[in-house]
Amino acid sequence: MTAEVTWEASEEHILLKSAHTDSKTDWGNFKKAFENDEFFFFKSSMVNVYQFIPKRAFESPAQMEAIRALVKTKIPGLK
Repeated sequence: MTAEVTWEASEEHILLKSAHTDSKTDWGNFKKAFENDEFFFFKSSMVNVYQFIPKRAFESPAQMEAIRALVKTKIPGLK
């Protein structure tokens, strides 16, 4: 059984919410960001710790472009 997860991105942080957890991560905790065909990945300052957002979660290409633009201002080197 899979719980629904929602993501919210603001100028200050990324917020992950589910039935089991709420997690807020400030942009300063991410050291790298990259994407592939299916996901956006965010590498934490902790060794081998990543957060990711599935691209299928976006309702439109415009939403995906908005997160891409925000990430480029917050984390250097989005690839």
